[in-house]
Amino acid sequence: MPVIIIPFKKPVPTVCKLTCDKLFLTFPIEDKYHKAVISNLLNGGGVGKPCIRYKHSIKLPIHKSEHTNINDDKTGDSHVIIQCEPRNQNANFLRLECNPSKIYMPILESIIDSISPIKYVDLILTARVNRCDLAVNIEHADIDSLYFNVSKSQYSEIKMKYGKSIYLGTSDSPTQFVFYDKKAEIKHKNSKKEKFIKEIVPKFAITRSEIRLMPKKKKSLLDLLEFSNPFNRVTIWKFPEKLFEVSDFWVFFLCVAKYEGLHSAMAKLSPARKKEFNKHFGHLQPDFWMPDEIWKELPNVIAEILNPSNPESAMCFEGGCFDQLISA
Repeated sequence: MPVIIIPFKKPVPTVCKLTCDKLFLTFPIEDKYHKAVISNLLNGGGVGKPCIRYKHSIKLPIHKSEHTNINDDKTGDSHVIIQCEPRNQNANFLRLECNPSKIYMPILESIIDSISPIKYVDLILTARVNRCDLAVNIEHADIDSLYFNVSKSQYSEIKMKYGKSIYLGTSDSPTQFVFYDKKAEIKHKNSKKEKFIKEIVPKFAITRSEIRLMPKKKKSLLDLLEFSNPFNRVTIWKFPEKLFEVSDFWVFFLCVAKYEGLHSAMAKLSPARKKEFNKHFGHLQPDFWMPDEIWKELPNVIAEILNPSNPESAMCFEGGCFDQLISA
């Protein structure tokens, strides 16, 4: 009986949909509502958490798919932190910290409605964004097979705490770019979760591309729609399978860049060498990386935060529509 050998087809890397992976917001609350907000926060349950910046702080578990208690997820990903009455009188009265991709947002909406006299759907429009992490997963892509470069970034660092992580930009800059081994992170975080909420560890490699926005000026969630696309600053190259086709200098350069980061290695090249790099390796920029397609998903991400119970209704709001803002 003949044996049929089916050739192995290497999976093509795929960029998944955009998500909001972390969100820090503060809300202005009128003085006449301060006492009611404090009372509602303290009487609403949750675990108290010491805080330097706010006098009152609670932490609540709101897992996306399961009913959990605070100790089931020691990573804190499915927890929500709500704080009020700042020690700095210039700060907004109410503060929220959460990961929208890991929590059930309609429950958060109901919790805020129980604390604030102003309904969530109205209050969220007044929120100031202190931090917003936007991320995509690149499936079937090993981080060691890719190089990353970010224009106008002066700082780079590689960490190997659990899997490889590449940081471009400092943690206190308005925009920081982070690329890391998502599969390794899932394994690490599963060790801190109860069995029934552990994530399924994929059988294939996943590289996470994450942008951490920390606006220095006052910005609302709707203002984010007017930001120029930060993913356009990211250039990705595939590590060449055959290094012997180029000179010894570039073989050495690529090996150094693989372990110290391309961004750091490129910063040391002369302008002439940078042109030479693009000549030799420009063809290694992958087809899967399409920043404009990623950024088109931002309105949906914002809509799910603005009105978790009915995201479609958030697509149009008083004074305009998302489509108008994007095309402006």
